[in-house]
Amino acid sequence: MSHQAQDFSLFRSGEVIPQALIDSQAFRSCFTYTDTQGTSSSWLTTCFVENLIFGTCNINKDANSFKTSNFSLKNPRSRVVIVSFLHGISFYNKTWVKYLGVESSFQGDENLSFFDLSTAEAPVDKLFKPVIAALKSSALPCTLILDHPELYFLTNQCSINEFMSQISYINSLANVLVSTFADANLIDLNETDSSTITHRQTEFLTKLYHRSQGIISIRPLETGRADDVTGTITVSKGSISFEDEAKNLETNEQQYLYLVNKEGFVKVFFR
Repeated sequence: MSHQAQDFSLFRSGEVIPQALIDSQAFRSCFTYTDTQGTSSSWLTTCFVENLIFGTCNINKDANSFKTSNFSLKNPRSRVVIVSFLHGISFYNKTWVKYLGVESSFQGDENLSFFDLSTAEAPVDKLFKPVIAALKSSALPCTLILDHPELYFLTNQCSINEFMSQISYINSLANVLVSTFADANLIDLNETDSSTITHRQTEFLTKLYHRSQGIISIRPLETGRADDVTGTITVSKGSISFEDEAKNLETNEQQYLYLVNKEGFVKVFFR
């Protein structure tokens, strides 16, 4: 099977994250990207971090062809704040040093902040206090990446409405990208027992989808992994439209095939 590599974009303009979205003073966006068992969205998180800071995208490139730009960690397009409920900083550290060209001590840089909440037990009304403080203190536009936040409310006594209210407040301060699981055994609209993991994750995803401008679904091949294809990426419009300075933006609805090779490089192809 042979495919021609394509540039990956979320918007009709051909961009991953447009400058107009970053610069908007009145509008804050929310994008949701989901993965399942057999796939991982961590490479897409790396893509977002690179694009938000440098304006470049390492997809269909390798480490030796890293594209430089006029932006840097000291002068980024957007400050990036990552809140992970799944991974510690060591998980991303090696990848980001390799693909983003940042120093291994980057986590001390205010323009690329990392909060490890993988073992967090604080009540939900206090959970995001340091994150909110970081967003409020920033002189630069901010983008927040939430890495699998469902792992908090699935293991703690917290209602989905309480958790969503925190996300809504954070979204009023910054653009938000949320990665979350969407395995078939976690999603069932007919589940009536509100105490089950399936009911809680279904409720969370439903409410998250209904406040998103775009949805990205990463899935394995239905026929299993091929040597030259790892899975599919589907980009869809969300339920909420773009407004104010971002009103002319349009989600690029598209389906791609993607390959993550042994070295961790990602290539994307039109399906």
